[in-house]
Amino acid sequence: MKVKFEDSGVCRKIMSIEVPRDDVVPDYDRVLALYAQTAAVPGFRRGKAPRAVVERHYAKHIADDARDRLVPKYYHEALEKEKLRPVAVLDVQDVVFDKNSGLSFKVLLDVAPEFKLPKYRKLTVKAEPVEVTDKDVDEILEHLRERAARYEDVAGRAARLTDMVQLDYDAVLDDKPLAEMVPGCRGLGAAKDFWVLLGEPEFLPGFNAALEGMEAGAQREVTVAFPEDYHIKEVAGKSAQYKVTLKGLRERHLPELNDEFAKGMAAESIAGLRDHIRRDMEQMRKDAETRRREDVITGQLLEKADFDIPESIVQEETQNVLRGMLHQMSTNGQTREQLVEKRDELWKQADVSARERVRLMYILNRIAEEEKLEVGDKEVEDAIGALAARQRVEPAELRKQLESNNRMETLLTDLLNRKALDFVMENAKIK
Repeated sequence: MKVKFEDSGVCRKIMSIEVPRDDVVPDYDRVLALYAQTAAVPGFRRGKAPRAVVERHYAKHIADDARDRLVPKYYHEALEKEKLRPVAVLDVQDVVFDKNSGLSFKVLLDVAPEFKLPKYRKLTVKAEPVEVTDKDVDEILEHLRERAARYEDVAGRAARLTDMVQLDYDAVLDDKPLAEMVPGCRGLGAAKDFWVLLGEPEFLPGFNAALEGMEAGAQREVTVAFPEDYHIKEVAGKSAQYKVTLKGLRERHLPELNDEFAKGMAAESIAGLRDHIRRDMEQMRKDAETRRREDVITGQLLEKADFDIPESIVQEETQNVLRGMLHQMSTNGQTREQLVEKRDELWKQADVSARERVRLMYILNRIAEEEKLEVGDKEVEDAIGALAARQRVEPAELRKQLESNNRMETLLTDLLNRKALDFVMENAKIK
């Protein structure tokens, strides 16, 4: 077998393989023998026709089956011979097979990049202080109070920005009922007995603040100017006139910060609740500081090792990044229309992020090789267990899914790269 390589782009090669006649004949004969055992040939009982007759009758089928067996066989033998691990097989081209002349074909491959590993020991990062002040704890306590607030009916006074108000309203835009212009946006153009919490965040731009000072039974006309980038394109950059009737008020009552309040938050006392909040905040800020240091260190690695990477891997990772971005934006309330409008911008952002991720993956992989790092069975079990707990499935079931979807190798790569990054961080200089 002869194997030859030629470059075909960034991290892309064409592997040409030639297999002589003597090497392909045994496989061809095995395929012919199978046909001879089972083939139906006119004038002969099944499996009793002479091999030469079977070969003439099924020549094309036998050749195709032999070729389909031989191509993957010699492709894998060529990889083993050349000690090559492609990252993607893009195409099999120019396949020529004849039992009398042998087999030849070409395979278009993406291969791992070749690059000089940057210095990764004793990288320097400046530490930032991690502290939680009494003011920080007070702000969290106040937020918890607001979440536990009760709203009770009140009469005889005007609306305040901390109140909840009950409204009837309808709106017009360009002398047309807004509800008819955007029928799919429930509550935008008209509503009855609709409760709105005044203050931030606003239900509509400028709407809540305009209701301050109204009393129950009062009516008011409010102009809402929608910004140019408003998420509902039918009203973006336009102004609508709302006719509002305030029908009722509910006043906010915050609980007292005492031991009873603390027990409702699963703490024994207000002092214990403060301690719990402080510990949680300290841990969150320590974790954030760890991530910041890792970002600084990985940024240094990327800066010191700029190299080309396989486009097939970049495209796959870009899709993964984009899916994550779209999921997060949808969770935050972005509509499908908004996401479509930002498609090109989001793709560019995902592409940049994906390229950094892929380059960092190769750097960490090389560090793991250099330091002879390995992932043990216990580490794999723990990772699957943690992932299964988040997905609320049994670890054995998740492992089965990973293996059936060929995702175990991805998990192992992620664990090994995590180990390499931990090694780099342990050997970094923290100033």
